[in-house]
Amino acid sequence: MNLTSVTSNLVSAWNSGDVQRIAGLYARDAVMVHALFPETLRGREAILAAESPMFGAFSDIDWKLVDSIASDDRVAVEWQVEATHSGEMPTPAGPLAPTGRRIVVKGSSHFRFDEKGSILSEHRYLDGAAMFAQLTG
Repeated sequence: MNLTSVTSNLVSAWNSGDVQRIAGLYARDAVMVHALFPETLRGREAILAAESPMFGAFSDIDWKLVDSIASDDRVAVEWQVEATHSGEMPTPAGPLAPTGRRIVVKGSSHFRFDEKGSILSEHRYLDGAAMFAQLTG
């Protein structure tokens, strides 16, 4: 696994804000465990459906790679994203109207890739409490 290529693709896709491009990084049958979703997301279409509202809620996305490590078919990345809350965001308590606030969220993602370089699985961890505090505080 070429760590530079993988991380470059991730950074470029996330900063594009193009959800279709991001979804294209995942295998059709990929799975995602995400700190903000109670159920495991199964399949590219489920991942796309979960990510789309978030990209509709935020603009001016600046996704930065803080650190990364790779071994065989696995890559772990620590990241930080800054974005502006410019659209309605779905939450378990109902939609959160745009605040116009700039937020900073830190997290990590742990990926497993297939032989073609598509993401087979991702486990994403982030500080959701800090994110919501910045949005509502």
